[in-house]
Amino acid sequence: MRKKFILPLAIFLLMGCATTYDEYSDSLDWYVGEDIQIVLDDKGYPTQIMEIPNGNKVYLYVKAYSGTASRQVSDPSLIEYKYDPSTGKLVNADPLGRTPKRTEYYDVTKSCKTWFEVDESSRVVRYRFEGSGCPEDFNLW
Repeated sequence: MRKKFILPLAIFLLMGCATTYDEYSDSLDWYVGEDIQIVLDDKGYPTQIMEIPNGNKVYLYVKAYSGTASRQVSDPSLIEYKYDPSTGKLVNADPLGRTPKRTEYYDVTKSCKTWFEVDESSRVVRYRFEGSGCPEDFNLW
């Protein structure tokens, strides 16, 4: 029963990730051909502005965030043992022989860099983005 629930949930979550990546890309497509002022109005000041060899400018936006995540991990040191008189040995006190779990916390850092290339007439000619935080936080700008 549990496996029947987990597989569809995993597929749904993976589909969601692909969709948000595409949505982020689609949201940036809208800026191509528009004046850079629209990007500035929507996203605020860029992290950096660079001039590139062809005379165009590149506006770089960097978003980074960190937090704490958790996961359940098996921990054999938490096993409680009992004496089994039939075998004369110590055995796992859990009737099913399961290993206890503990919660483990770890730091997570995600970032997204988005570049907008702007021509001499202040029009966005292309964009590029990379990072582990781009698809997930596109609507937080």
